[in-house]
Amino acid sequence: MMRYALTLALSLMAALALAGCAGMLSSAPPPEDWPKLQIVVISAPADEMLAACARVGVSSPGPACALINFDRKRCSIIFRDDRPMAQEVYDHEEQHCLGKDDFGRDDLRRAWEKWKKTQ
Repeated sequence: MMRYALTLALSLMAALALAGCAGMLSSAPPPEDWPKLQIVVISAPADEMLAACARVGVSSPGPACALINFDRKRCSIIFRDDRPMAQEVYDHEEQHCLGKDDFGRDDLRRAWEKWKKTQ
C-alpha cells in the first residue's frame, strides 16, 4: 500500500508538472535515460478534462494536459472535446511525453529521478 501511494504521488507530481502548460519548451535535452512512453490521446468533455487536471493540482489548465505514469510507461494527452486540439498544442504535450520540460523548469527531470529511486 505504501509503495502504491508513493507511486501514485510521483505519477501525480509528474502530471502536475505537465498539465496545463502552454509556454515554451526548455532548450535542455530530456534525461538520457527517459523511458519510451506509450502516448495515448484522449478526447474528453471539458468538465472531465478539467477534473483530470485538477486531481493533480492544476486549477487552470490549458486546452490539453499530459499525464505521465512511469509505472505503466504511459503518457496520456487529454484534450477538451468541445474544441479541436491544435497541432502546436499536441506537439507541445508530446514533447513532455518525450521528457522535455517547459522553459525554466525541471519538474519532469526531478520527477523521473525521484521515481527511479523508488525502483
